[in-house]
Amino acid sequence: MDRSAVHRFERRTTSFPSRVYAAPYNVTRGSRIDVASLLEQLKRRDYHEVSQDPEHSGEFRRDGNDWVVFLHTADMPDGRREAFPARLSVHWGKVRRIRNLLTRDAFEEISLEPEQLFTFYADLQEERRWISLSEMPAELQRAVEVVEDRRFRRHHGVDLVGIARAMIANVRAGGVVQGGSTITQQLTKNLYDPRKRSLARKVLETVAAVALELHYDKDLILEAYLNEVYLGQRGPVAISGVGDSSRFYFGVDVSELDLAQCALLAGMIRNPGRYNPRRN
Repeated sequence: MDRSAVHRFERRTTSFPSRVYAAPYNVTRGSRIDVASLLEQLKRRDYHEVSQDPEHSGEFRRDGNDWVVFLHTADMPDGRREAFPARLSVHWGKVRRIRNLLTRDAFEEISLEPEQLFTFYADLQEERRWISLSEMPAELQRAVEVVEDRRFRRHHGVDLVGIARAMIANVRAGGVVQGGSTITQQLTKNLYDPRKRSLARKVLETVAAVALELHYDKDLILEAYLNEVYLGQRGPVAISGVGDSSRFYFGVDVSELDLAQCALLAGMIRNPGRYNPRRN
């Protein structure tokens, strides 16, 4: 069991995904621009509209007939493109000028990054991008520990105090209102097949959690958990980890999350469907 847990942990934390992309969406000077089509393309790439001039990648603003779009950093067919704000000057339905607002350079054409359609990890179809713990706000880390495993720094994979507290709460409520699983146990559930639930599987996950705690420090376990945790759906694709969920729900990198956004993501772990900010 020790070897199995370590192997699964190493495989998931070092594996690289296979991604399927659509073609880039190009905007050319002199071409006619279809407002509905451009809005749809921006939305599908997780851009969101703001009322002020965009300050972060993933934001855009319609300024009269013109558009200001803060493009994402992206791997393009001709190489890596860094994020920058672009203005599309539109007159009588045609793009008359395209300009980089940082360098003032003019372009004949710009492209929205290729739309990512699917991500595959072996037989899993999910959206997941590995983020180091140092890139995640401290507020997010603390919020997740408080919500999911208050004694995370004091147990060794299994929290008997937490189990006892959950049992008392469930007896008093007459049903299951609180779980006793630690962050490490939840991580091992994801490393094995999370769809299979049985007493034998629970025992396996508990033993695996203890094994992980023997081999890895708390920060590495927390980093893996925050990259694995399920946080909703994008059509048929599962959104796993705080990196892609911050882009999907808020249009910003995880390092740019504010305190309220950190709190919302931490709270969503319990029930992503119910607390989805796009739905409610």
